[in-house]
Amino acid sequence: MAQEFPNSINGRVCLRVAIAEPILLCCINEASFSEIYLNIQNIVPIPKMILKMYIFHLVNNAFVSYNGLRCAYLTEDCGKDLLEVIYSQRKKAGTNFSDLVIEID
Repeated sequence: MAQEFPNSINGRVCLRVAIAEPILLCCINEASFSEIYLNIQNIVPIPKMILKMYIFHLVNNAFVSYNGLRCAYLTEDCGKDLLEVIYSQRKKAGTNFSDLVIEID
């Protein structure tokens, strides 16, 4: 299996789409960390530490927001835009889903 940890290259973070996409989808209607973790385990079993790192980068880059009062994560508009880009690239490129990577600043 490919490296699951977010890679940092020249200040840019590379996230695997196979992990980032289910997080974004799970957070569309708000989700707690435990809901995200349980959901993603059915799709891509990963350790909690890696999931936390992915969520950190998604929050840090405004794709997902965190509501501390509700202890919930929510996909923001740019996260929804990112999902559209993912879907269009998957359709256009015809590449293996597990090979796609998101590179963010």
